[in-house]
Amino acid sequence: EEETDRVSRRFAGQEQVRISRGVASETGLPDSTATKVVCNGVFILLDDAQILPSLEEIVRISKTGARVFIGELPHCDENAHITYGSSISKWLFWVLKHQGLNEFIRRLKQTLNALVSKEPFIITTKTLYYCSREAFVRKASSRGLSLIRTFPHQSMGPDGRIIESRTRQDYIFKVEK
Repeated sequence: EEETDRVSRRFAGQEQVRISRGVASETGLPDSTATKVVCNGVFILLDDAQILPSLEEIVRISKTGARVFIGELPHCDENAHITYGSSISKWLFWVLKHQGLNEFIRRLKQTLNALVSKEPFIITTKTLYYCSREAFVRKASSRGLSLIRTFPHQSMGPDGRIIESRTRQDYIFKVEK
C-alpha cells in the first residue's frame, strides 16, 4: 500500500500512467493493453512457483512489442550471512557491525521515528527469491519475453551518490507474441 501511494503521488495527473495494486500473477488488467510494464522490486518477493505465472501475466496484459522492466532481482542469496532473525535490536546491532556507525544512527532514527509517528517502517521476509541471470532469462524467454538488456541495479545512497549493486540485476525485455 505504501509503495502504491508513493508512486501514485509522483505520477498524479498523468493520464497515460495507471498505477494499480494487484497480485503479480493476476493483475485483473485487460489483455494486450500495456505498452510498458514496470516490475521493480516485485519478483524478489515471489517464490519459485509464482515466477512463471507472473511472467505469463505480464505477457498477457502486454501488447506485442511492449517493453518490460523487471528490476532488483538478486542473482544470489543476499541473506545467507544474516543472523539477526526478526529481532529489530539484533538487526540494529548487525547494521552497526556490518555497515558502520553512521548507518546505525540513521537506521536507529528511522526506527524511533516509525514508533512515534505514522511513518511506515517496513520489515520484510528474510527469504527472497533469487535466480542466476541465465536461468531468469530462460524462464522469461519460455513465456514470450526476449531480452533486450540486463545490467546491475543502481540505487541512490544516503549521500546522493549512485551505488551499483553487486547482487541485483535489472532486465529489459520485449514482448514477443
